[in-house]
Amino acid sequence: MNLSSARLLVENLLERVELDSVTGKFRLGTISLMEKKALETLLTVESEVAPQSKNIGATPVAPILVQTTSNETANIVPEIFEPPLLSQVTHNVVLDLKSTHFSKPENPEIIACLDFGTSMSKAFAMKRDSTPVELALGKRAGASGYPVDSSLFISDDGILYFGPQAVSMGVAMASLGRVRFDSPKASFSMGEQIDLNRKPLAHGINPTDINMSEGEMITLYLAYLTDLAVSELEEKGYSRYCSRRFARPCWPEERNRWAEPLLKRMLAQAQILADTFHDRWQDGLPLAEVKQALIQLASLPTLPDYLLGEGVPEPVAAAASLMLSDEAQRELFLVIDVGAGTTDFGVFLLQSNPDRDICLVRIVPGTILYLQQAGNRIDDLLKFFVLGLEGVDMASPEGSHNLKFLQSTIRLHKEALFRDGIVEVPLANGSRVVVERDAFLGSQLPKAFKQLLNNEVKRVLEEVGDGYLDLMKNTRLNVVLTGGGADLPMIQELAHGHIEVRGRKIMRRPTSKAPTWISEQYPQFTSQYPQLAVAIGGANPELPKMAASFSDFGGLSHSTYTS
Repeated sequence: MNLSSARLLVENLLERVELDSVTGKFRLGTISLMEKKALETLLTVESEVAPQSKNIGATPVAPILVQTTSNETANIVPEIFEPPLLSQVTHNVVLDLKSTHFSKPENPEIIACLDFGTSMSKAFAMKRDSTPVELALGKRAGASGYPVDSSLFISDDGILYFGPQAVSMGVAMASLGRVRFDSPKASFSMGEQIDLNRKPLAHGINPTDINMSEGEMITLYLAYLTDLAVSELEEKGYSRYCSRRFARPCWPEERNRWAEPLLKRMLAQAQILADTFHDRWQDGLPLAEVKQALIQLASLPTLPDYLLGEGVPEPVAAAASLMLSDEAQRELFLVIDVGAGTTDFGVFLLQSNPDRDICLVRIVPGTILYLQQAGNRIDDLLKFFVLGLEGVDMASPEGSHNLKFLQSTIRLHKEALFRDGIVEVPLANGSRVVVERDAFLGSQLPKAFKQLLNNEVKRVLEEVGDGYLDLMKNTRLNVVLTGGGADLPMIQELAHGHIEVRGRKIMRRPTSKAPTWISEQYPQFTSQYPQLAVAIGGANPELPKMAASFSDFGGLSHSTYTS
């Protein structure tokens, strides 16, 4: 870590120091790994040297005052060091190609699922006998828990940071107008359907002279995610080269034809980069080095694509996590998976009778749909609300500067707002805006978003056939909420109340936060099930299948499954 980065991180840390009114002493809560490293960097600096950035020209050096024997002061100007451009810095990179030496996955009894998320990514694995293998990516990344941040940050001195370290750097550098490469998955869901490897990064994200594309950054993030996941598997005694699926939004057919093969190729490339940079991510990687690795990677004739199975739509994967039930049931479920970039919907019929070895989840035809708005939309609305309270014109230079400044911290402020009911949001000009949860939710834009979600639920149910609707009418519609945005108030409301579809009044009922098989057998990840549901279900050996029509089930009585 360079001195400039360390100073900014420590300045950010000092802003959180509070005076204890009882003891009269200052106190500070927990600090991040990057803040700890910043303190260590400052402690090891031998002299106060102005930080230099490798991608800019030479910094003027002040004369050194030296006392001569005649008691006169002489000016001695040291030789100016001209740092090379980062693109001229050479690194001897040798790709680790071990994964290309195989033709099929090792450990066939294991299947993993990578859930590449817009704001957080997850992974899970399962044995063929349906025994879960949990993968704590967040903990391995130097943070905590299972999910890991979907973020990258390029420092001024050309170091590429990943995950929680990227988030820490981005927060510290926000006051300088620097931004992270956040929400990389959005390039697939909402970006132009072009070659992402030819789409350059904005200068605010990449301050160096090394040309980087969005596609290259996404591939590097997927390599980071892959290494975290397969290293967890290795620690548990399995091979790094096991079979894996990947979760994806319910993209329209045209977008999926473009996005899924591209994502699959990136994930195959990611395994090679994961092996090449194994266990080096936390300290950041020199951008010049990873660029050379990417250049070599692009020319390889063979990739380990044998590792990759099919892409699984996110609500289908979430529904698959319900299949390991020990209860006899025949019920309809509406799965709403709320990520940061998309909200995905699907209706499923679950039929289970353990006594007869029956456990089926079928997709109700036509109901796998998605909305290109989710948790990130709430982030945006909160930014607009904050600037509105401050009276800042968002179209002005001041508004633009504050929007960029808030980008690195707004997710944390949103979480605090919905957790505590009130939050204080600092702006770039030093002022602080107090936001109350009820006032925000009662404002026009969040109410409009809530109505949009309700309309989308009705649109999904309008696709359901009459036979399924009659079953819902006579029983109920169970609503399963998953994803990082599942706890948002406007999302929770989607699981309650009646909704009328083609003359039938259907009662919605929220399911438990986690299925019984998880809460009873694996309580350690019950609280994080909504975020893990897609990864858990995507690793299930048996995935839901499409039902051609209601008649597939209608010929069998309810007692067939429950008696």
